[in-house]
Amino acid sequence: MIKRATLHSAIVLALLGMSGMAYADVTASTVSSVNSATVTTDRGNAPVTIGEVEKEAPPERGTGSLSKELVKHASPNENFQSVLRNVPGFTVTSSGPGNLTTNDSTFTYQGFNSDQIGVNLDGVPLINTFRGGTNGQGDDHALTPLGMGQFSGVSVYSGANTPSETGINALGATLDYKPRMPTSKFYAEVSGSGGLYSGGNGNSAAGGFSINSGVLPYTGTKLYANYYYSPFHSFLDHVYSINNNYYFAAVQPYNHGMSQLSLITIYNHEIAQQPETVPLALLQKYGRNFQWARDIANNHTTTSSYTTIVGWKSILNQYMLAKAKFFITQNTNDRTAYANAAYKDGYEGYPLPTALKGYANPSKTGRPSNTYNPTALFGNSYNGTQYQRYIDNFGNAGFMPSLTFLLPHNTVTLGGLYMFSKDNSAEYWYGAPDVPMIDGTTMPGMNMIRVITQMYMYKTASACLIIA
Repeated sequence: MIKRATLHSAIVLALLGMSGMAYADVTASTVSSVNSATVTTDRGNAPVTIGEVEKEAPPERGTGSLSKELVKHASPNENFQSVLRNVPGFTVTSSGPGNLTTNDSTFTYQGFNSDQIGVNLDGVPLINTFRGGTNGQGDDHALTPLGMGQFSGVSVYSGANTPSETGINALGATLDYKPRMPTSKFYAEVSGSGGLYSGGNGNSAAGGFSINSGVLPYTGTKLYANYYYSPFHSFLDHVYSINNNYYFAAVQPYNHGMSQLSLITIYNHEIAQQPETVPLALLQKYGRNFQWARDIANNHTTTSSYTTIVGWKSILNQYMLAKAKFFITQNTNDRTAYANAAYKDGYEGYPLPTALKGYANPSKTGRPSNTYNPTALFGNSYNGTQYQRYIDNFGNAGFMPSLTFLLPHNTVTLGGLYMFSKDNSAEYWYGAPDVPMIDGTTMPGMNMIRVITQMYMYKTASACLIIA
């Protein structure tokens, strides 16, 4: 029987043998020996097979995840955040494919609000770096930066992780969405699904197509594209969303497969009637599906979200792997809230969700920039502020390089992030639906710019014994 010392010696010999390994597959990120040995231990007579010794440590694993199959077969009523309820620790308030919510926090995870969670796509930040979160904050309650057909899985990294796995504003965790990428075999799909709420009030549907080129001859290029249309009518009265989601991805190998370029482009457009919070007494009186009648109060939103990621990676030699990503994200929110001036004192004793302005008339003191005169145009200030238009446009642009050294006993990674972020917001008032965006009909807006620079270095053990 081989004792513990002998087993330890066998493992050491296996590790020493790694230095002579060649890169049999240069496109793989893990290089391993093909030799195996079977030994017995003093724990019993059952054989233990040493399957392989990996030169590069396995990647960081999330504390939770959503599989490709779960995402693929999700309900048409889901969105990229509501599907997170399948991961333990998440409580999600966002609903429908339009990602609708009534408050600034769209979900919580282990006690942390959504603005305290980093959100990445393929490692690239998707969040509003000023307000936190991908949406919700700043009354952005109907925004879809990522459609269900545009990612294939999610990894959840709780707390602090390696720098390459930690997102911006990641106080509680980081969500890393995995983009759908082209595969080696050609296929084309047409899909559709839908359903009705059990009470008969509201429905959801999704339909679209996807096409995957497979490996194109001569160039080795792989292409993937999809389009999905998602109309949704909530069980809540008057609440709906209409989404058009476009996605394209490409992979181009070169340098005999030692290097690769990739491209991911997303454009999502949404039109929605947002839900509003309602006093409990009105829900008890009119039912759980009650929302304000549209001629009393409503909140109409048009949003769009654009993301492009250009990636590059190359095996420089048997000890060095280089990667880089260039990215840009842009989100636009154009929302007009309406409150009927006839109910300026409330509806059945309760205030409307949008407050009319009794102070919008020009003033020589306090608001010298306010030249809009609602009384002259609409009779009084309340009539002249029935329509309130809110603009919030934010985005990021940046560069993420990294260089990994595959050393004999450690894997060392050097990397960084340089990102430029911008958020422009403003509020305009008027007495008619087509609210002009002109000076004098606005509250003071915000124009914020931020530059984020990060650098990091970390190492992992390069030898990992796998016992089969």
